[in-house]
Amino acid sequence: MVCAPASGQVCAIFPTGHAVGIRREDGVEVLLHIGIDTVNMKGDGFDVKVGEGALVRVGDPLVKVDLDKVQTAGYQTTIMLLITNASAIGGELADIHVGPVEARGPIFSYTSGGPWV
Repeated sequence: MVCAPASGQVCAIFPTGHAVGIRREDGVEVLLHIGIDTVNMKGDGFDVKVGEGALVRVGDPLVKVDLDKVQTAGYQTTIMLLITNASAIGGELADIHVGPVEARGPIFSYTSGGPWV
């Protein structure tokens, strides 16, 4: 299960379920991209659990992914977290650490400290 790394409103869901965007209350837009080139799976193995416009909290389920199916299809299971509007909000982003990310239950925790919310 891929869960929300930030609280906010779901602002985009790619039709194949491999990418979900969340807009935090402070305007920061976060894009979760599940796998590399998984768009080519055309939704097979991805079960979206939220709708566009839904309000989510850190840890809420977003997409159930069959990682075995993704790997069997020959794709990497890397999950990327991208900030899509960094230049639009200007300045430095609070609560973000660039570097390795470690999983902590269903929530991602950055190496600099507690969960990013």
